[in-house]
Amino acid sequence: MKQTRKTVIALLFLCLTSCGDGHTLGMDEKKGGTTITSKHDATLLRAAEHGLCGVITHALDKGANIEVKDTQGGTALHFAASHGHNEVVTLLLALKSNVDAAMAGGETPLHIAVGLKCCGALKLLLENQAKVDIQTKQGRTALHRAIALGHHRATSLLLSSGADVNGLTHDHDMLSPLYISANRGHDRIIPLLLEKKADIGIVESNGYNPLHTAAEHGFHRVVKALFLCKDVNIDAKTSNNGATAFLLAVRDGHFKAANLLLKHGANMHAITKNGNNVWTLATSLATHKAERWLRKHSTESGRTIAKVLICHKEIIGDTTIISKEYATCAHEDCKRKEDLKNCALCEQVYYYSPTCQKEDWKKHKQVCNKPEKKEKEEVD
Repeated sequence: MKQTRKTVIALLFLCLTSCGDGHTLGMDEKKGGTTITSKHDATLLRAAEHGLCGVITHALDKGANIEVKDTQGGTALHFAASHGHNEVVTLLLALKSNVDAAMAGGETPLHIAVGLKCCGALKLLLENQAKVDIQTKQGRTALHRAIALGHHRATSLLLSSGADVNGLTHDHDMLSPLYISANRGHDRIIPLLLEKKADIGIVESNGYNPLHTAAEHGFHRVVKALFLCKDVNIDAKTSNNGATAFLLAVRDGHFKAANLLLKHGANMHAITKNGNNVWTLATSLATHKAERWLRKHSTESGRTIAKVLICHKEIIGDTTIISKEYATCAHEDCKRKEDLKNCALCEQVYYYSPTCQKEDWKKHKQVCNKPEKKEKEEVD
């Protein structure tokens, strides 16, 4: 049934393309590279896009150029690879189509093929000696693209074919494959790269290494995977602000990642270029979650610092959440610590009595808002 359907479609293509005055099917004839010079060229590209081997053979017999390109520089092989038409890819490669033909942006059929979930076309291109380290005009190789998309199988195939595991993107950021994987949270790809000796010490333009970006985004599984590398420098600092991976995790409230870094020996007393440390970064979040984490992982003196910073944080213009344990009455002339009740609307400040709340309302109403939904993520 499937073959019959393809035959019918092929016949329709032949009928459509045999009519008219020789113009192409909606394609621009004026472009760089090998241009479309006949309707058979256009037919070839259309047939490759739709997976019609018979039409392709007919178009080539009528004089179509196998290397003809569309307005974006795509050849028949690009079209076939982009749609996963493995039979067409096989046919075109057998007819000596250029396996490394580049589009206007520098993408080869290999770049296009890694975007598919099925790796059939990718395998065929690699078996026909497609060059794995060709870069696009944005400086991306097929490996960079496969990793960015999180395609584990495609990444494995490219690495097995000799792709440069430490090749950098030729743009402003200069990203390594390992950095891209860590930045996107693709923890399953990390071991593949480390097995091929990926360098965890390569940094991007701001001095961030893979561990920094994983910690900053809270990808604790990536952090864990990166510790498979014995050469990881857990306390390496970024060049722009002097932060360690641990401080970045704490700063953005990613305490699972922070706990994992502490477990592997991260320096809890590290300081950034601006003088920030774990206490100032965590308490600036002013959340119950940050408070609980500090109290659990700090020394007695550390808990005291956390308590002071949280209790004395300004309320005006902020959305601070203060633990009742550390709170005092928000009325400036009261400041009692016992028998407190929080504001029913915002739940962020506490009062000793209804009188205190009424007298303080003129000041408090400027920032009184309903609280955001509490985070469900556990600290540990």
